[in-house]
Amino acid sequence: MGEYVENPTKKGWLTAILELGAWLGTLYSGFLAEVLSRKYAILVNTAIFMLGVVIQCTAISSPGYRSILAGRFITGMGVGSLS
Repeated sequence: MGEYVENPTKKGWLTAILELGAWLGTLYSGFLAEVLSRKYAILVNTAIFMLGVVIQCTAISSPGYRSILAGRFITGMGVGSLS
């Protein structure tokens, strides 16, 4: 992660990207619950959360920061919609 750990601005983005995803997740969660029902919306959002975690865990070292940022954003979508 190199510069993403040493640079305070990039470290802030690494932290804040999850909250940005959570904000987006709260926006679509009501719509999804209306369309699919609350039970299936929870299942879809759990799958979104797990997808984000898998992306973060499988990030390789050279483009790793892009994968981790994307994974954190997707995980945040799951967190925001489930909360």
